[in-house]
Amino acid sequence: MSEIALKPKQILFLLLLIIAGYLGNYFKLTLFFGVDFLFGSIAVLIVVAIYGPFWGAIASIISSSHTFILWGHPYAMIIFTCEAIFVGLFIRKKSQNLLLLDGIYWLFVGMPLVVIFYSGIIKVSAIAVLLIILKQSVNGLFNAMICSLVVNCFPVNQWLKVNKNKHTISWQQLLFNILIAFVFFPVMIINMNNAMRSTESIESAIVKDINFLSLVFKYDLEYWYENNINILNRITNDLDVVNKNSILNFQEKLEHIQTIFPQFQKIYLVNNLGEVIATSPKKIKSYINVNQDPDFWKLKKYEFSITTNIVSTSENNKILRLGMAIIKNNQFTGAILCEMNIDELNKLVKNIKINQDFYISIIDKNKQIIATSLENIKSLEKFTLYDHKIIRKLDSDVVHLLTDSQKIPAIVKWEKSFYAKTVSLNNNVGFQLVIQIPTKPQIDYIRAIYIKNLGIMLFTAIMALIAAMLLSNKLVQPVLNLTQVTTDLPQKIIAEEEIILDNSIITEIDSLTRNFKSMILALNEMFQEIKRATNTLEERVEERTQELSITNQELESEIIRRQKIEAILRDREERYELAISGTNDGIWDWDLTSNQIYYSPTWMRILGYEHKPLPHLFSTWADNVHPDELQIALSDIKNHLVVCQAKNCEFERE
Repeated sequence: MSEIALKPKQILFLLLLIIAGYLGNYFKLTLFFGVDFLFGSIAVLIVVAIYGPFWGAIASIISSSHTFILWGHPYAMIIFTCEAIFVGLFIRKKSQNLLLLDGIYWLFVGMPLVVIFYSGIIKVSAIAVLLIILKQSVNGLFNAMICSLVVNCFPVNQWLKVNKNKHTISWQQLLFNILIAFVFFPVMIINMNNAMRSTESIESAIVKDINFLSLVFKYDLEYWYENNINILNRITNDLDVVNKNSILNFQEKLEHIQTIFPQFQKIYLVNNLGEVIATSPKKIKSYINVNQDPDFWKLKKYEFSITTNIVSTSENNKILRLGMAIIKNNQFTGAILCEMNIDELNKLVKNIKINQDFYISIIDKNKQIIATSLENIKSLEKFTLYDHKIIRKLDSDVVHLLTDSQKIPAIVKWEKSFYAKTVSLNNNVGFQLVIQIPTKPQIDYIRAIYIKNLGIMLFTAIMALIAAMLLSNKLVQPVLNLTQVTTDLPQKIIAEEEIILDNSIITEIDSLTRNFKSMILALNEMFQEIKRATNTLEERVEERTQELSITNQELESEIIRRQKIEAILRDREERYELAISGTNDGIWDWDLTSNQIYYSPTWMRILGYEHKPLPHLFSTWADNVHPDELQIALSDIKNHLVVCQAKNCEFERE
């Protein structure tokens, strides 16, 4: 903040970048099973490059706050904020290559932070941690590459007037970014497309599998039910409950039936009034008031068969009742009721073997679990499969269920999620069959694939970084050598330093090298000519100096002679002044050449101006001539001047 005095335009652009960073994370690209590709750090790194690490950290905190909503933990915010601070601190001190700095961050700081947070704190699986390491690194490098291209190719600094210097970019850095982009972009797009296609393919296969399993298990369960109903039907065909004298015979038949079909724990035979005629075993105490039982009245209304809800006779004995009406001459004459332990259904469920991870649950009309292959689930527990879940429909019947708890990180939610389908059996059975396929095996499968792809991408990125550095250095180094050699070239030529220009395998640079060599030769010749001219000029200056010295000596002699003459003249003038001052005559003198007039002190004294001398002007004389004689005096002077002038002319002609 201290580095930049933000202006309104800069503040507006900063706010737009922060908003763009948040939207880049909000409009994510989901690759598979909760693995998201984010773009918010592009805008954040632009903020870092323009405004510095302080505003970069602020932008990162704001934009990455969406990851807390998206993934359910704050650790991604910490990692992304550290990225902005790291790049911001070193981009102005150590290097201007933003992409290279970001790669160094993820290699030495970002990856260890992912291991600490996801493995040490969230406790996710090792394969998930490895996936996150690779995905975050590739994502960060991709965003840094986009940011580097934007910052280097668009003069944003100049537009914002953040940097007064002209926007420039080194050729090596430009080549570096372009080479990375040409390698990284295609690989990234291909792998992302493959990941999304793999996810669609896997989920499509899961839908087919779960539909197939539901058909198979529905058939098995309905077959089990029909088989037992058919047994009861054959029994009822041999019974005539109207004849009350056959009770002993009924008892023997029931005991014989139970011996043949041991799955029936108890069998009751009742007449049309609901009276129990016979039971097997014989000594059991009936705890069922058949006459008041709704199921009996359903059978009495000519329903062919019924299945009742689960009844718990004790903690370890939970039974299911089947009923079959006895119809003679189109009249209801009685019914047979059988009790079966629900362990029979549990055996049926657990004996199904398919080479695939899945779970089966059978639900009764009261939403109680009758039988299930799920562990840690007890019979008659309330069925809560769809409670507190985020439901994602794959087709009309198959759904994907994730917990809606905000306290569980998204990656854990996905690992604990599952696909499910609920199938209703026929109306006589009244049960529902629920097929569940856990998501984790599918996630681990595609994670393994994508870890390989991301590993290839990261390896490609690292190789591209190294290749780009070597290639750009190879291409740019001759130009850098030319730059270093030609720096202060005139001084080097003057100092006669050895200048070595190596040839290049690149045609254009080799031509440029030859041109520089020619230029150096030309400059060397020119400097030699200038040096020779300088030496000649120095000789001439020396000769001229000697001449001037002689002339100065002559002038000094002439000045001394003239000074002596001036001294003699001054002495004569002083003697003349003394001679004049010793007389009482007023003397005035008019130099016609310079028009200067001289009045002696005696002249001034005669006129009364001894203490206040008059100016030495012609008017001073004219003003003191008598007015009556002024014109005559002036005329005489004029005539005298004419005569003098005529004499001078004649003298000149002679």
